Amino acid sequence: MKRFIILLLCVIGCFALTQFTIAEQQTQRTLQLTLQNSQGKKLEIDVQDIQEPTKLYRFDLAPVGSERIQSTIDTLFGEEAQMLVEKEVDGSPLYLLPDPQGKPGTLGAFASFSYFFGDNSISYIDYRRDLNGGEVEGINAPNCALTFEQADEKCQNFLERLGMEAPFLIAGGPRVASGKETKGFYFFQYTSAFDGISFTRSTMCTGANDTMYPFASIYISDEGIFSVGGNFQYERRNVEPIEDFVSLDELIERLQFYLESGLFDKMPPLPISSISLEMISAPKSDGSFSVRPVWVVQTDRRAVKFEWQQAGLFGLNLKIYADDGSIASM
Repeated sequence: MKRFIILLLCVIGCFALTQFTIAEQQTQRTLQLTLQNSQGKKLEIDVQDIQEPTKLYRFDLAPVGSERIQSTIDTLFGEEAQMLVEKEVDGSPLYLLPDPQGKPGTLGAFASFSYFFGDNSISYIDYRRDLNGGEVEGINAPNCALTFEQADEKCQNFLERLGMEAPFLIAGGPRVASGKETKGFYFFQYTSAFDGISFTRSTMCTGANDTMYPFASIYISDEGIFSVGGNFQYERRNVEPIEDFVSLDELIERLQFYLESGLFDKMPPLPISSISLEMISAPKSDGSFSVRPVWVVQTDRRAVKFEWQQAGLFGLNLKIYADDGSIASM
């Protein structure tokens, strides 16, 4: 590894608890530095609150939804489960709940399941609630007894009851029902954060058909949860500690090496604005998914000017496996 030239280095290490229960497995650091190669090309790094792990694991995710179908039905429908009409569509179960307050044949709610190879999806909708609506300003839904934090907590608890491990909020906010502008509810999206490290869409390096990660979307109001969808009923298996993983300092050394080797020659003159540790998965022949930690190094692609794009310069989205240091994608 060539000795790298650092023009400005200010690395601040600070130990802090994260929002996860296993916070002792991570510390936070801030990086402000400039790397330069022998030709004078520079790479600026300005990132705060980088989660640096002290322990990492690789493991498999196995779909277990078909093993939990009865408990899932009971959780979704409660006492109304005894009123369900069960059908089968393309080999997958479908449960229909007639609306006792509506006209004969009116559907009150339904739940469908898909358990094909590697698939593990659930779709539940209660048609007796108004799903249509638009976003509103602020963090709390109008005329709703639940605050954002309360709604998030209820949704996470509900997803855990459905079999989602370590739900982690990645998007969402308040909504208002169409035609009922004063009545609010919430829409949230979750992935899983195993050992404090989450899956996010940025980890999907080869397309949705080749990678899989736990994902759930959910609607909630002060009347309860009225829609759940996603692919999140997985169980961790074959958990293996990674004895020698790529640390943040080693990652910086690799970035210097890539800078020297010309890997960043077509990168616009933008600073690296995000360095995060995430999980990435790949399908296995038995229908499960192997999961590995990955360092994600990004520039702000929204800041890429049109003239840079015309010159073939685009933002950086580099993913490096944290277990062996190989490049996953860029």
